Amino acid sequence: MEALLRQFPSTTGELLVRAEPGSPFFGSAEAIEIMDGGVLQGVADWRREACALGRCA
Repeated sequence: MEALLRQFPSTTGELLVRAEPGSPFFGSAEAIEIMDGGVLQGVADWRREACALGRCA
């Protein structure tokens, strides 16, 4: 996991960290999953007009 996170440039955004089990959700991002090959899949709460965006490098 940590090796995968180091592949993201610091300009991409704030440092990604894994939440501890039982952690509350913050904002409208409900989940971000690391799929095979390092693909990130995210979901967001549509009731808050949220969206999950990404880009391929």
